Amino acid sequence: MFALVLAACSSEVPATSHVFDPCQPIDIAVIDATDAQQQSVGDALARWRARGVAAFQIGDGAGVQVVFTSGNPAVYGYYDEAAATVYVNAELADPAARAVTIAHELGHALGLAHVPADQRASVMNPGNLTIDPTDADVAAIRARWGACPAP
Repeated sequence: MFALVLAACSSEVPATSHVFDPCQPIDIAVIDATDAQQQSVGDALARWRARGVAAFQIGDGAGVQVVFTSGNPAVYGYYDEAAATVYVNAELADPAARAVTIAHELGHALGLAHVPADQRASVMNPGNLTIDPTDADVAAIRARWGACPAP
């Protein structure tokens, strides 16, 4: 079932989905993860913070849950908009690739769509395992949500 759900990853966000405003705190709950998987979640959040998107924080999961589960090795992750849950393929062993996958799926939680690789380099490139969030990704977030007020 996981592989079927993952294969359904879409570049469109349904109107009834859980899309989060990056100007508000977004709690992330990591469910039944190994220490290495938990570290990858922290690394994914750090990759977004490095670009100025600091909304994500490890918390009680009132926002987004991150779940590691087995799936088709060709599919790395999926954001289930209806459940506000990021599913990450537990077979993805490389910590850096796992962090980029989580950052990609969290991009969907912020309302970002896939960006074709021939259009520009983006964390939102389908199948991406190496490209961190870029300035253009942050610009896409700001185009959708506006600039966050200074704390």
